[in-house]
Amino acid sequence: MLKVRGAALAAALKGEKIIGTFDIDSMRKDMRTMLEEAKARGVELPLVARALACYEEISSAGMGALDPANGTAYWVSRGKGQM
Repeated sequence: MLKVRGAALAAALKGEKIIGTFDIDSMRKDMRTMLEEAKARGVELPLVARALACYEEISSAGMGALDPANGTAYWVSRGKGQM
């Protein structure tokens, strides 16, 4: 993953806003779909649910149209250092 996304992640951590081909809001949509499908099959996906909550917060902060690499920078700026 870092081989492919490392440059975007490094740029985001430097404060650059990365616009990619797949944004945070699209990721949220896909995670909601995963949770709906899992529920229909009687399966729980707690990690996906927690990740969705994190991305919901990032989107609410006005970063929904940005590349998910910006999410790491968001958490670091909040002093969390992790998602």
